[in-house]
Amino acid sequence: MEMAAEKAATVTKIASGTITKWASWVNKPVATYSAYLLKRTQTYTYPEEVNEISTVIREKGMDAVPPVLVRVHQGIAYIVDGHHRFEAFLREGYERIPIKYLHSSNLGKNLSDGTYLRSIEELIYGAKMCGE
Repeated sequence: MEMAAEKAATVTKIASGTITKWASWVNKPVATYSAYLLKRTQTYTYPEEVNEISTVIREKGMDAVPPVLVRVHQGIAYIVDGHHRFEAFLREGYERIPIKYLHSSNLGKNLSDGTYLRSIEELIYGAKMCGE
């Protein structure tokens, strides 16, 4: 229990803004997935945020950050939330990335922290905009 609290505190203090919400995802059951099979659905990431996450992964390991949220639809794994984490894992040379699968009933909704989980239609459109 102490280790979980320590990880959550580390993640919370590394940066402000969206990174503070990570604590709620730490230590949830996850799987790993090939980085090369995940489809981006967001056309941009902020380099400063990717740098901060990359540093945490390098210093603390892959379990120090929450998994990338993914929805598989018709055999394609779309990134729902976690594009900055995804980019940081790639930068650090990971071929398999920790993910958390989302059921379709989770999409198109706001989480309690204000995060909006886009609908499958929005994810497919986002992937097209990314050239995926």
